[in-house]
Amino acid sequence: MTYELPKFLIIGTQRGGTTSLYYYLSKHPRLRPSVRKELHYFNGPFYHWDMEWYARQFPLKNGADIPFEATPFYLYSTCAPVFAGYHLPQETKFIVLLRDPVKRFWSHFSARKSSYNLTLDLGDIDAVPGRCNQRFIFEMGLYCEQLRRWAKSFPRENFLIIQSELFYRDTEATLNEICEFLGVQFESLNLYLKSYPVHDPLAKYKRGLCAKMPSEVEGFFRKAYAQPNRELFELLGKEMKGWI
Repeated sequence: MTYELPKFLIIGTQRGGTTSLYYYLSKHPRLRPSVRKELHYFNGPFYHWDMEWYARQFPLKNGADIPFEATPFYLYSTCAPVFAGYHLPQETKFIVLLRDPVKRFWSHFSARKSSYNLTLDLGDIDAVPGRCNQRFIFEMGLYCEQLRRWAKSFPRENFLIIQSELFYRDTEATLNEICEFLGVQFESLNLYLKSYPVHDPLAKYKRGLCAKMPSEVEGFFRKAYAQPNRELFELLGKEMKGWI
């Protein structure tokens, strides 16, 4: 049986705007989204299923000739770039949203705090045991080493790296850049943007669903991420404004 694999993937980062981006792009007439966001095929849970199953997650859509998916955990995963490199064509493209790791940490921590009974220890980043612990959430913001893993499987020019803050601030310009990267017309998507609310990263704070990050917490993680961020800037050849 013949099947078609995705032409591009949104691989990260968690809490970085990937849900908004997935739904924006799914409205483009030429882009064909997966049946749901976050298939998690290449990072383990469904990898024992064959590639035919994976391909069936991209149902036909009239006029849409570019299937895609979005699983932001792929960026952090150590096995995803290996498995993807083995199964996907070398011309596959990747979109990566990178959010200020300090704010990403706080957003992730706040979302998991009650469910996992998490506590912060500013004296030791490894303090709290468990899979969804303080260290795990911290490591998800170490983007440089994550991108280096992916660079071992696919050419650098296959990746479009976007600062999440720019996506939040100027969604239209960012989507225009993405459409150019994918080789599709932005005009086909622009009409949809006028009727779809732009993502507001402060919405949860305004509604009281997420507490504001204490200054001592921000200061601690600014220092913790300073060197990893500098390594990232060197890798990308540009600085992410506001991260240091």
